[in-house]
Parts: sequence; C-alpha cells; structure tokens
Amino acid sequence: MFFNFELLPDSVCSLIYSSPGAEAAIQTYNSRQIPMQDLVLLVRCLRQLSRVSCVKEIDIPAMSDRYA
Repeated sequence: MFFNFELLPDSVCSLIYSSPGAEAAIQTYNSRQIPMQDLVLLVRCLRQLSRVSCVKEIDIPAMSDRYA
C-alpha cells in the first residue's frame, strides 16, 4: 500500500507524549498545541482506509492557536 498525502499540523506538543496523556498536553499549553497522541491516532486511522480513498491534505490547527 502506498500513501501519498500531506499532513499539515500547526503547533504540535512533542514534549509531552503518551505517558502523561493528551489531557496533560492540553492543560500544559492551554489548548494552543496539538497533543502528539492526536497525530498518532490520525495516522493510524488513515492507514486503515481502503485503497479507493484518496486523502490529499489534512490541515490541523489547534483550536485555541490564534496564529493558525
């Protein structure tokens, strides 16, 4: 299977991963950065799509990121 898509996350909280959890990242950065867990879950979901699906671009701004 071949994947050809562009994933465009804005601010990613890469310092807090799975052990403290997504909620810890959300609290630490006041909802301004996307938890790394969210990106991992998104990629897992994309990998499960059938071969007839064509995902070209995914834009993921943080909800409270005023620069997004």
